[in-house]
Amino acid sequence: MGLEFLLPSTLQCALFVAFIVMFLNSSVMVPPSEIVCGILGYAAATYGYDWMLIALAATFGNLSGTAVWFHLGRYHRQRSISGEHLLAERSFRRLVRRTSDKIVIVFERYGWAPVFSLRLVPLIRSIISYPAGRSQLSGIQFYVASFLGIFIWCILWVWVGYGFGPEVERLPFLLIAFMIAIGGFFAWFIWTTKRKYIGSDN
Repeated sequence: MGLEFLLPSTLQCALFVAFIVMFLNSSVMVPPSEIVCGILGYAAATYGYDWMLIALAATFGNLSGTAVWFHLGRYHRQRSISGEHLLAERSFRRLVRRTSDKIVIVFERYGWAPVFSLRLVPLIRSIISYPAGRSQLSGIQFYVASFLGIFIWCILWVWVGYGFGPEVERLPFLLIAFMIAIGGFFAWFIWTTKRKYIGSDN
């Protein structure tokens, strides 16, 4: 099917690839985690190694990448509190401020739960670490919630690649369907939460 040249043939190689590529996914937001995990799951099925170990390696790689953005957000928050502002910080904050500030408000209000749930939302899952660092969320809460959400995410997509085997070529179509379903659920959640919030203000 043309994917064999992409597949790591040994477990050690697969674990290394899973960690490094998923680190890049959460730190620079490419390549797509769904495709990476799916291909690695297919590799596990092809060469007969443990797909759960692949999911764990992918989880720790992804979690390590999120730490970069979380601690950058924490650093910016501390400098903002102390009244110190760097030119690079101001430029970065202008770039992401609108989206980031809204997510910070969610974290301030609901704590660790949105970190866990947003780790299961495509695209958004990759941008929440910086605003989490800017919020008052503790490091322990962030890392535990992120680990659980990322682990579920990685298990899902590695299992899809492992279970579908040669049908992994259909993974992009499954991804689109999954994104539509999750996006619809997330939009419904935001809409209902906003209605409750507006109702409580009245």
